Amino acid sequence: MAKAALAHGLSYLAITDHSRRLTVAHGLDPDRLREQGTEIRKAGAGLEGITLLSGIEVDILDDGVLDLPDRVLASSTS
Repeated sequence: MAKAALAHGLSYLAITDHSRRLTVAHGLDPDRLREQGTEIRKAGAGLEGITLLSGIEVDILDDGVLDLPDRVLASSTS
């Protein structure tokens, strides 16, 4: 994906997924989110000319709380 984005002249590519509540999309739990972020960072380190970004589409639960804890979301950005 990153090489195709580069070929199209892009400088950034964001890779996102759904949080765990969206089971039909096999949403990410904290461990899988951490693993995905690690893999995206590793892939980005080997590329020149493009920055890979990782993110997650976090559901807001019925009680107003996010589907993943703040500590997990904060750690997935480093």
